[in-house]
Amino acid sequence: MTDDTGGNWRKYPLDDFVQAVESSGGEATTPEVTAEVGCSPETARRRMKELEDNGVVERREIGPTLVWLMATE
Repeated sequence: MTDDTGGNWRKYPLDDFVQAVESSGGEATTPEVTAEVGCSPETARRRMKELEDNGVVERREIGPTLVWLMATE
């Protein structure tokens, strides 16, 4: 996956978020992604939503917690 933003550089590329989920065994909570990437919780939520919109990850709500999973094909 590339982080093509039309020439806009991002401090946290999408690949960092994909790697955070993959390194957690294919599923991770937003706080786990935040800790792995080293970004703010808001950045993690925004970038994970972007990955979800692109079909890379899926989310599951378990109570108040969001769990991000690698999308199944």
